[in-house]
Amino acid sequence: MDASPITQGLIISVAGLIVAFTSMASFILVIILLQKFFPPKAEETSEALEEGEQPIIAKAEDNEEEEAIVAAITIALHAARAKAQSKLGAELQAGRSNWWAANLLAARQETVIKK
Repeated sequence: MDASPITQGLIISVAGLIVAFTSMASFILVIILLQKFFPPKAEETSEALEEGEQPIIAKAEDNEEEEAIVAAITIALHAARAKAQSKLGAELQAGRSNWWAANLLAARQETVIKK
């Protein structure tokens, strides 16, 4: 069969699309069948509420002492991390150094500008 490259490309791309969509459809069917065989279990809280029992809810207590401890730990960690930060950008913010200026002048003197 002498098919042009465009025809061969179209045939291959259509075959690829068919394979891709049939594999996706098969995965969807497998998921649907698994949901039929293994339905999700009902939650225990809904059963307990139907029987008239009250759900247990944890109450938060005001612990000012624990909050103060957490605040102190947070401040200590922040101070420790601030000391450990690198100073990589300090030279960039300070500007160019004397070395840069001296080499720039030397480069300008060596370069001959032709008019």
